[in-house]
Amino acid sequence: MKKIFSIFVLFFAFSFVANAQENFSDEVREKTKKQAYEIAAYFNITEVTQIKDIQSMLLHKHKVETTDFDAQRKSNISTSLKDKFKSMLNKEQLLKLQNNEQILNKYF
Repeated sequence: MKKIFSIFVLFFAFSFVANAQENFSDEVREKTKKQAYEIAAYFNITEVTQIKDIQSMLLHKHKVETTDFDAQRKSNISTSLKDKFKSMLNKEQLLKLQNNEQILNKYF
């Protein structure tokens, strides 16, 4: 009986964790994917893992924008995402970014 109960509890625990995963609509995923590829094209980023990281950052930004965080916290997260993005770039790409900071503000 204890085994059946423990299996039952584990089943619901795993079900709960699976449902707690971030669920973004297909529209949001497509939008962020398009933006990630626009950024990648601008900075000549060809590695798929980097493009996926950019998309992940954009999804995180979308999540933050749709929550009820205060303006200061949203600003801090945005700055953090910008810094993380800058850390992904090489010297040439950073120079390109310095010449056009607006692209960073547009997406992050």
